[in-house]
Amino acid sequence: LVFDFDLGEKFLIDRVHLHLLDLSYTIPAIHHPEYAFPLKYSFYGSDNADFSSMKLLKDHQNHRKKRYGNIKIDALIPEEIRYLRWEITKPYKYLSGKVNAFGLAEIQAFSKDRNVLQGVIAKSNSRRNYLAPRLTDNLNNFGEILNVYEWMHQLSRRHVLELALPRLEESIELKVDEQRMNLVILSGVVILSIIMIILVIIFNKLRQQKIIQSIKNRIAADLHDELGANLHSIILLTQLAESNKNQSDKTFVYLDKISALAKRTSLSTKHCTDVLEKSDINGNTLVDMEKLADKLIGDIDYQWECEANIPLDKLSERHRFDFFLFYKESLTNILRHSKATKVKTELTFQNGEIILIISDNGIGYLDSNGNIQTPSSILRRANLIKGSLVVSQENKKGCCIQLSVPIKPMNFFRKHLF
Repeated sequence: LVFDFDLGEKFLIDRVHLHLLDLSYTIPAIHHPEYAFPLKYSFYGSDNADFSSMKLLKDHQNHRKKRYGNIKIDALIPEEIRYLRWEITKPYKYLSGKVNAFGLAEIQAFSKDRNVLQGVIAKSNSRRNYLAPRLTDNLNNFGEILNVYEWMHQLSRRHVLELALPRLEESIELKVDEQRMNLVILSGVVILSIIMIILVIIFNKLRQQKIIQSIKNRIAADLHDELGANLHSIILLTQLAESNKNQSDKTFVYLDKISALAKRTSLSTKHCTDVLEKSDINGNTLVDMEKLADKLIGDIDYQWECEANIPLDKLSERHRFDFFLFYKESLTNILRHSKATKVKTELTFQNGEIILIISDNGIGYLDSNGNIQTPSSILRRANLIKGSLVVSQENKKGCCIQLSVPIKPMNFFRKHLF
């Protein structure tokens, strides 16, 4: 059996590597490691394709007792050649020497650590010459065949990685433990946050109920004051009417006053009960203000001017109700003391402030010295809202009450809890 290789150019060949077939280890072993490896062969080199002048590079005879492992390395006589011949003179035999067998995974010829046979297609006198390209494809059963340097590099790299593997496993385990601890902490924080949110909601509900109850108490107090004062006035007027029953003119005057007080008392009582019956104490403040004016003003010429989108909802519930009571108290004072025939209400929003202006053409608020006097009742309401109050009078006619309430951004807790 002969294999001829054309290297394409001259090379100084110094050794040949023959890769034996890979036979898996089984029990019992079917074949020994050198199965199908030639028992006697020779390597020749030549500068001619017909090998008319060839030189013997290696003559080898295999010995059964000698084991080569997976790679048989043959040192050649160094020669510069272009053509290489591998001649097998004694093939491997099995079945008691009756059948020849030949098998090889790869053949490599080296010139200064370079495999010059890679990709070179051999010519053979075998009937299975179509298998010859597989001898020089640089592949075995495990893939690409590595050179010695690459193989040693990967082996040393594997050694380094095997030493680093325990440290890597320990580091990963520490990271996993750290992540488990972080997860436990995060779960605790989430649970604590949920508990805090629930407590805040409960506290918010209790605080709102407390505020609503406080508002109701203040409404009851206002109702008590209003009813008490009006009933006392009715009693006094009734006594005067009885004492002057023989004077019909005075009696009718007193009866008219009693009727007006009774009507005012009825309206105030109805308004307070309507507020108390609402599920939302504040309701729509603007609508309530208009209804209040319609009930209290009566026959007086009244004007209501209000801009769109007045942000009363930016005020807290308590301040909204105090704002409504300020308006109610201002109208009540006008009706009782100013003797006005015209009343005008303006509600605007400018420069971050809600501005309420109530003006009339009455006698105004003047003390004994003729100076403008601010009623204590509306001043107290303005302080509760944390607004600024200005009471003015032009040419000693009428009165102008201006309340400015600043609007500040509110977060959830400030809006709902305070």
